[in-house]
Amino acid sequence: MQKQMQKLQQQLEASQKVPAAKTTTAASPKSEVLKPSPTQQPEPKRVRAKAIPTLMQSASTSSSTPSNSTGKTFSIWKLSDLHNLEVFVSLFLFGDVHKEHWKMEPGTVIGLLNPNSMKQRDGYDGVSLTVDHSQKVLVMGEAQDFGTCKAVKKNGEPCSQIVNMYECQYCQYHVKAQYKKMSSKRAELQSSYSGKPPNRAAEYQLQERYFDVLVKKEQMEEKMRGIREMKCRAVTCTKCNYTYFKPADRCVNENHALRWHDALKRFFKCPCGQRAIALDRLPHKHCSNCGLFKWERDGMLKEKTGPKIGGELLQPRGEEHAKFLNSMK
Repeated sequence: MQKQMQKLQQQLEASQKVPAAKTTTAASPKSEVLKPSPTQQPEPKRVRAKAIPTLMQSASTSSSTPSNSTGKTFSIWKLSDLHNLEVFVSLFLFGDVHKEHWKMEPGTVIGLLNPNSMKQRDGYDGVSLTVDHSQKVLVMGEAQDFGTCKAVKKNGEPCSQIVNMYECQYCQYHVKAQYKKMSSKRAELQSSYSGKPPNRAAEYQLQERYFDVLVKKEQMEEKMRGIREMKCRAVTCTKCNYTYFKPADRCVNENHALRWHDALKRFFKCPCGQRAIALDRLPHKHCSNCGLFKWERDGMLKEKTGPKIGGELLQPRGEEHAKFLNSMK
């Protein structure tokens, strides 16, 4: 036992006496390590925002920076979680906080530490917050799913609406038109031919091309089913006392007083399957199909109903007749 301890001690002493390897300053091109320059900044981390505030729009990055009555500039940020883009929180930055973060780009994921709520203005029902120190705004990275709508407006300019790229690439104003455009295209069918069979790579590309269209179409359907109301422009005729999407021809010909304003377009459905669109809380008319007034809120796209399976059509007791209902008591 003592001999083994002595051998271990000798080996330990020998390992401590081994000189360290000298490092050469002239390294080969393959082993050369490139150090980043001090001016080079690391790329921001891309974060998938799930219930995390994301900067949608900043008034300080636009052409006109807001200022108060004393002439001091400040910033107004619109924060959203990228799931319900119609709902956002306004963040006001004043003083040193504005000087520190006024160059923040839209799409940045941030965290707020102990923000203070601001007093609501008359006629504004939104939430407004502010912070009193620049370190209370924590920059986490860039939102991975932040983007703008891929559609083009009627005047030829690209749409500037903010969208969640993970859910859909089009905003609620262009998703229906893109869905109709994609549905009108004929699906590619696999036709037989007498040539050489394609290899696996070609088959994989054909499958990806086929399923990619179906995935995008399904994303559009999910987005339209979730849209129950959307902003639009409406006109009100004070003489005829009605509000609609466009004025009547008689009102235009007789030069009635027309007032254009912003409105909310809501979607409804009847239990019989009939659908309706209204600018008020409920439609003013009864259902044209069944005559009932049982409107329920619905999405922009009508939910598809497939064929019923055998379990839904099965009647274990047989067909119920009116003359046998008394026997169930």
